[in-house]
Amino acid sequence: MPRLSLHKRLAFYALALFLMGALPLALLEIYLRLPKRSVFLVDTSNLLVSSEIPGLGYRMARNYSRGALQTDELGFRRRADGHPAERSILLLGDSVAFAGGVPYEESFASLVENQLTHTLGKQVAVLNSGTPGYNTAQELLLLKDLRKNIRPNLIVLQFCMNDYQDPVALTSDQSLDATKTSGTPLNLVSILYRSRAIYFLKEKVKDLEKLYPERFPRALHYVHYIPRHSGWQRAKDAIQEIADVAKQMDAGFLLVIFPVEQQLRIADRTPMDDLVAFAKSRGIQVLDLYPAFVQHWREHLYFDYSVEQQVVDKVHLSKRGHELAAAEIATAICNRPVIREALQDRPARQGSVNDRSVDLRSPHADPVATAVLSRAAVVQPEKTAVGDQGRPAESQLVRSRIGSRIVPPHSVAVIK
Repeated sequence: MPRLSLHKRLAFYALALFLMGALPLALLEIYLRLPKRSVFLVDTSNLLVSSEIPGLGYRMARNYSRGALQTDELGFRRRADGHPAERSILLLGDSVAFAGGVPYEESFASLVENQLTHTLGKQVAVLNSGTPGYNTAQELLLLKDLRKNIRPNLIVLQFCMNDYQDPVALTSDQSLDATKTSGTPLNLVSILYRSRAIYFLKEKVKDLEKLYPERFPRALHYVHYIPRHSGWQRAKDAIQEIADVAKQMDAGFLLVIFPVEQQLRIADRTPMDDLVAFAKSRGIQVLDLYPAFVQHWREHLYFDYSVEQQVVDKVHLSKRGHELAAAEIATAICNRPVIREALQDRPARQGSVNDRSVDLRSPHADPVATAVLSRAAVVQPEKTAVGDQGRPAESQLVRSRIGSRIVPPHSVAVIK
């Protein structure tokens, strides 16, 4: 029997190796598309509805009510305090701002509203337009639409480390598919990312990085390379345009950067430093929460794991994380004249509480802060079913990750 040439043997070995890898991958693809379909295709329970605005994709449903989750006529999270507002803050953001992981009374949006109302002596309303799965470009489109109906004194943009990614597409049956994004050009990379097997393996590597970040060199963490992604510049362009729209609306503007836990544990500020430098070069007021969060990251600032969605979280804030974020944001608003003046009469009245510097980050630093935090502690959330990890079932809302993006989970477990 003639011996095969070297080239033919190499080709045979390469084909054998390819088949050895392709067969398990194909079986995993089939498995994930049938028995594990709900991991990738999630039902929004009509919380999200299609939008006719080009590029927006979807938005929060108006006048939605299901258990503790309610929205108003503009699709904002319904405020716990229904008193008429003398000053208003529009909060733009994604699922971190939406705050599905805690009762809404414990979200940083609600806590900031309470703290500023007490500190300023005027009823402040935080209009929370945070929408699960949004990126910064979508938040810009939403702002352009909302400006027809509202005139806020201040616009706060919550920026998370996944807001540079492509927008997730809402399907015709009101579901979100983990492997589909809207507006993404069709190429080899996008086709591969639509493979549920490849997506699953990629996300599991990220989960390991989030669970054990210290075991991976910094250069191997995906968060280290975020500024190199093509969507990063798109996010910065959107931030600049949001600042321009805020100026046209005669509103103040504050960009708030939220880190994820693995950045705190490996001391990687690469994306924050780039974004802070960008904001300062454009004259944009920016608050980087990294310095405050890195000092307290052992205090369980994030949710660890979603049993329902079988993914590691480490992105969404726990009750303690919301408290810390609220204190930092409220302090920045009160202590920065450019921002503070947006929430007070023009010209500012003499003798206003705004004429003094306050620190709401510690309840011992100011008696007003003590009253605010005490009030927040006694608020009783609406009765809900108990979800994973003993948290109220609303904590399971909108905490599934889709390619590091956030969307509502398959099962919305609240009291009907």
